[in-house]
Amino acid sequence: MSTASKLRHSRNIWKQKASKRASISRDQRKTIKRQRGKIRDQNEELRSCKARIAELESMTQHPKVFVKVEVIFLALQLFVVARIGLRAISRVLKVISSSIGGFKPPCPQTICNWVNKLSLARLWTVPEVIRLSTPKSMFANGWMFMIDESIGHACGKMLLVLGIRVDHYANNPAYPNMSDVRPIAVAVAKSWTGESIAAFIQELIGVCGRPAGFLSDGGKNLGKAMTIVKNQGFNLPVIRDISHFIANLLESKYGNDQRLDDSLSICGESSKRLKQSILACLAPPKVRTNARFMNLHRLVKWADKILDLSPVGRAASGSVLEKLRKSVAGLSDHRSFIEQFSADARFVLDCLKHLKQQGLNRQSKALCRKAVRELRNNDPIKLGTIDWLNDHMKIARKLGLADIGMLASTDSIESVFGLSKSHGVGNIKDPHHMALKIGALCGDVTMGDAHAVATMPHALLENAAPQTSLQSDRIGIFSGLKNLESISHGDVTEPFMILPQPKNRDNCHISEVNTGGYNKSIGPPAILEASAS
Repeated sequence: MSTASKLRHSRNIWKQKASKRASISRDQRKTIKRQRGKIRDQNEELRSCKARIAELESMTQHPKVFVKVEVIFLALQLFVVARIGLRAISRVLKVISSSIGGFKPPCPQTICNWVNKLSLARLWTVPEVIRLSTPKSMFANGWMFMIDESIGHACGKMLLVLGIRVDHYANNPAYPNMSDVRPIAVAVAKSWTGESIAAFIQELIGVCGRPAGFLSDGGKNLGKAMTIVKNQGFNLPVIRDISHFIANLLESKYGNDQRLDDSLSICGESSKRLKQSILACLAPPKVRTNARFMNLHRLVKWADKILDLSPVGRAASGSVLEKLRKSVAGLSDHRSFIEQFSADARFVLDCLKHLKQQGLNRQSKALCRKAVRELRNNDPIKLGTIDWLNDHMKIARKLGLADIGMLASTDSIESVFGLSKSHGVGNIKDPHHMALKIGALCGDVTMGDAHAVATMPHALLENAAPQTSLQSDRIGIFSGLKNLESISHGDVTEPFMILPQPKNRDNCHISEVNTGGYNKSIGPPAILEASAS
C-alpha cells in the first residue's frame, strides 16, 4: 500500500473517531446545560420557600390581633347565615381562636347579648322612605308590610310586622328570601284581638308612615283590625295570602268529606307499620293538625305514588310488594278519591308556583287561569281562585304593579316565625325572648351592624329586655331556689312592644319600648320628614 493510501485510510479513521467524540460531547453539553437550569430554578424556589417560612414564623410569633368589631361580625354571621345555636357559635370561635389566635372567644351569653343588640338596632331604626314611581299613592312610604301573629306559647302571643319593597319583582325576579325583608316591629301580648291589633297598626303608622299596603294570611283578628284601620281613615289595600286562601278553598271542599278522614287514618296506620320495617324509606310525610290543609297535598302525593308502586295483580309470596301492600292495607280502596284530590292539588300548586315566582301580574294571572281551566265550571276551587285573581288584580293596578308583579305570599314571615321557635332560643319557647331576637333573623349582616352592636350601651339592652324568663324560672324551680308561687309573677299581662324610634323624639309621643297599653297619642305627621332624612 502506498504512503498516500495509508494517509487517506488513517484520516478516515480519525474522522470517524472525531465525529463520535463530538456527538458524545454535544449531548453532554446539552445535558449539563439543562441540569444547570433545573438547579438554578430549584435554588430560586428554595429561597422563596425559606422566605415564606420565615414570614409564617414571624406571624406565629406576632399573631394578628382581631378587634372586637370583627369578632362580633363573625359571630353574627354564624348566627344569621350559618343558622347555628349560641353555644355552637362559642365553640366554633374557640376553635378559630386556638388555631390563629388574636382574640378571646366569647361565651354564649355574650353572643346572646350581641344578637339581642342587633335585633334592637334593626327594630329601632325607622325604615327609610323609598321614593318610587310605582305606587300611585303619594303618601305611601314605598314598603309593603307583612303582618301575622304566631301560635301562642306560655303566656304570650307574638305579633310581627316585616317590611319589603313594594317593587320587589322589578329588581329581583326571584321570590323574596330572608335577606330581602327587614323587621319593622314586634309585640307580645297575652292575647290579640282586632281592636288591639288595629291600635298597634295605627301606632306603627304614626312612626313609620303609611305603607303601600298590608299582606296578611286573612285571619279573623287581622281582618277585623284592617276594617277598623280603614274606618279610621287609613284606606290601605289589604292583600290576602294566596297559600292560606287556597288552603281554605280545599278545606271548604274536602273538610267534611268522610273519605278524607278515612284516608288520613289509613296513612297514619301505614306510617306506624312502615317506620319499623325494611320499607322505612317509603314512610309518609308528617301532617300537622293545625292548618293541615296547608301541606296536606304532600300526603296525598305520597299516597298517589304508593298506589303507582302497587299495580293490579297478585304479588309473589314473601316479596317486597306483598310487604308493601300489607303495610298500606286499605289505601287502594280510596284510589279514586286520592286521584281526585291529587288532581285538584296539582292545579292549585301550579297557581302558587306562578304567583310566588313572578308575583301577581297580567302574565301570572293568565297562567293561573289556564291552570284551573280543567276544573269543572262550578268547582269551588276554580271559582274561588278566579275571584281572588280578579279582586287582587284591581289592587295591583291601583299600586301600579300590574306589569311588574305584586307580592301575594307571606312565606317570609312564616319562615321567620319558624326560625324564632327553633334557632337560638332553647327548648322552652319563651315568647318575650323570641321577640327580642326576631329582628336579627332578617336581612344581611354588614360591618355597620357590627359597629352598631359594639357601640350600643348595655343599659339599653337591659331596659328593653323582658324582666321574666321561662328558662330562669325552670332552673330556679328545679334547683330549689324558687317555689311554685313565684311562677305566677311571670304571668305578664301587659304587652311587650318594640317599635321603631324616630330620630326627632321631641315631635313624637312614643318614646318607650315597653308599654302597658295602646292609649298613647300618635306622633304628628312631621315624623315622616324625620324618617326620610
